[in-house]
Amino acid sequence: MNEKAFEKLRDMAKHAVERNDESIRFSETKAGFILAFVGLLLGFTLDDIQSLINIIQGGDCLLSILAIISLVLVLLGVILIGISSFLNIYPRLRVSQDESFSYFGSIKELKQDIFISRFQELGPEMIMRHLLSQAHATSVIAWRKFQLVRVSIVGAGIVFIGWLIAAWLLIM
Repeated sequence: MNEKAFEKLRDMAKHAVERNDESIRFSETKAGFILAFVGLLLGFTLDDIQSLINIIQGGDCLLSILAIISLVLVLLGVILIGISSFLNIYPRLRVSQDESFSYFGSIKELKQDIFISRFQELGPEMIMRHLLSQAHATSVIAWRKFQLVRVSIVGAGIVFIGWLIAAWLLIM
């Protein structure tokens, strides 16, 4: 591969890694926002929990069923969001099978002087291999995190529906 083609491929790979890293950060921000939003709805629901319990015990069968459905939806959504957001935000520190000079987990295993000397000895093909490996790894991570954000959004919708039912019951 000539030098110009190598530089173009290297720039494309670096751009892919940067884009993936930004996507990872963005998905974690979304997960945090969803957690905060649902925390507010959960707080509003729990603030009036005694009123919902009174509706359940009040004797009107339809209102009791709606109050129970409301609480179940809120609980189900909170569990769904809690698990998916935790899996999204919690760092997964796996030991890399390959020695990588772009993954912090691999770098930390080497002493500083050994890391520097090994990095300086890399040829252009090995540098490209490590960069492309990092682009692939961050793509897998970004995809997984966005799937978890989707689950969180579904959970937030479930909580919101439960909260709307509870709010309607309390306003009546």
